[in-house]
Amino acid sequence: MQLRTLMIGKILCPVDYSAPSQAALRVAARLAAAHGSELVVAHAFHFPAVAAANETPLPATSIQLVQEDEKRGLEAAVHEARQLGATKVTSEFLEGSPWHELVDLGVAQQVDLIVIGTHGRTGLKRLVIGSVAEKVARHAASSVLVVRDNPDGPTFDHVLCPVDLSEDTSQIVERAEQLAQPNGLGIDLLHALQLPLAATGDPMLVDHITAMDERATAQLERYADEVRNRKRVAVRSEVLTGNPSELILAKAEEDRTIDLIAVGSHGRSGLKRLVMGSVAENLVRHAPCSVLVVRGRS
Repeated sequence: MQLRTLMIGKILCPVDYSAPSQAALRVAARLAAAHGSELVVAHAFHFPAVAAANETPLPATSIQLVQEDEKRGLEAAVHEARQLGATKVTSEFLEGSPWHELVDLGVAQQVDLIVIGTHGRTGLKRLVIGSVAEKVARHAASSVLVVRDNPDGPTFDHVLCPVDLSEDTSQIVERAEQLAQPNGLGIDLLHALQLPLAATGDPMLVDHITAMDERATAQLERYADEVRNRKRVAVRSEVLTGNPSELILAKAEEDRTIDLIAVGSHGRSGLKRLVMGSVAENLVRHAPCSVLVVRGRS
């Protein structure tokens, strides 16, 4: 059985030349090489407002020198991506609010995946990204892979994949499988059965709760069987009771072999931009590892 949703035609990788940005570029280049994807490497130049409003503003020539330096950094990033195996690499030098420019570029270029590092740089010569990764993940129309620097390199050996058993579950599982290393520890499918607080201590609801658990376990195991049938990565499944965000973060903290969490996202906000659900947003903000926020195309 073949994966149905594995096409990644175009990847966007924003760079700000920091260590997390370099890690993201390595991941993006590896994915582009593996899937024959076009890779767009982008840098958003944004001069801090505080500098522009200074009583003794920098001369235009100084700003131009900084801008030229940033452009050379972008050229170096493109060269590095090619050295890492990406064959179809282009670049975009943007000017303006970084997260907004990057989200708009993703829409204009119809990218399938944005790969971005978690931390940016601050200060006069370090002009991009503060909380940009979080804002891009929140507002992008495509799936977003938020990369945290990893001493083991740009591979994902152990993927935690929490799912809510909605109609998007197959796509989320397949995207998780897509990024998992074939010879790694595989994928852990997790479903959090969240019950009303009052229900947890009600003996009259024990049978009902047990039935819910059994149904969820059977559903989750069917998704696990789909992965097993493809014979690409190992897979395990588990249903736990509790708050989804807390359970997911606890597992990632307890098992530091987990280097990627793949989670779905729901909702819309303003100008038809997709926004993250609360679970995905919590994971992007607090997870100790990389996070893939999976979205279908609107």
